[in-house]
Amino acid sequence: MKQRRWAGASLAAATFGALSLTGTAATAAPGDRSGAYSTWTTDASGRPASVGVAPGFPNAAITSDDPALTLTTEQLLDPSTPPGATYGPATGQHLAFSPLAGAPTTTTLTFDSPTPDHGWSFILGDIDSETLAIAATGPAGPLDPAQLGFSGAFGGSATWDAATGTLAAPTPDETNGSNAWFRPTAAITSLSITTTPLQGTPVAYLWLAAQTASLAGTVTDANGAPLADSTVTVTAADGSPLPGASLAPITSDAAGAWETSLFPVPVLVSATAPDGTVSTPVPVTPEEDPTSSGNGFYVYPSVSVPTDWAPPVEPTPPVEPTPSASPSVVTPGAEPSRTLPVMGVETTVAVASAILLLLAGTASMLVARRRSTAG
Repeated sequence: MKQRRWAGASLAAATFGALSLTGTAATAAPGDRSGAYSTWTTDASGRPASVGVAPGFPNAAITSDDPALTLTTEQLLDPSTPPGATYGPATGQHLAFSPLAGAPTTTTLTFDSPTPDHGWSFILGDIDSETLAIAATGPAGPLDPAQLGFSGAFGGSATWDAATGTLAAPTPDETNGSNAWFRPTAAITSLSITTTPLQGTPVAYLWLAAQTASLAGTVTDANGAPLADSTVTVTAADGSPLPGASLAPITSDAAGAWETSLFPVPVLVSATAPDGTVSTPVPVTPEEDPTSSGNGFYVYPSVSVPTDWAPPVEPTPPVEPTPSASPSVVTPGAEPSRTLPVMGVETTVAVASAILLLLAGTASMLVARRRSTAG
């Protein structure tokens, strides 16, 4: 096979709204968007077993009767190709599949849940000495080939037969492959590709790509102040985990700002304050990007999700009264109050003794008077 570089222009990272969520993170700007390509996993034998693209986009299990099914990095998508210009360049792994000698093979992707009906693509590369028959099933049954959304050939002149769902190079030529990309317009539950050789043992390649966007905001407390170290949770609209890859943990920074990236599907966003207080989940529905020229790309509107957390109120210390001299107030007709001098211990004893002597003398005089009167 002849190695080629194919292209793609990177798109800016996208943003959405805010947790008070208010405002946006410094790394995101409203209305921007980006893209992601397939990441593959293998089984214990090293054979491709599943594929994912981004959080919010369902993963798919891989089955194939191609004994040579493998992963490779032989081909690249660079900024000159339509997929590269839409989703950014692809430099990682992609699936490589081929027919048996003189016999077709079929490779099927079965998605964990129906795919969105917009915002993603599958790309087939190095189509030269084989035909590729493509069939898809949706929630209601088989899809019409037109719903696969053939979007053109590049790097060659592969042709698409919409009546039969077959992709082929115009003439078999193992050294000059062509490429094609599709943007489905209906939800897909399974996608099957049957490759039939025209000569030799050709190898074709498969990528999945999807739009991603940055959901960003600022967590605030009940007083509207930024709230650091809060955990932001993004779930599917029904509260279940998002399909596809898991989001990395999201924590607000010192300014209360946070950001994450996912395929734009309806979500619920909430925040948990450091003390465990949880905000009420707020539904967020993506809206079609008016700058996407009808390509079916979506971004999130801004959203405000205030937490009920309030900082603890510090108790106010009691105010000690300040002593002050104030004039005495005398009520008319009332005896004015008098302040008696404070006497020492010795003075007090002397006064008490004098009073006792006075009382004793008075008692003696009374006794003598009574005797005189009686006589």
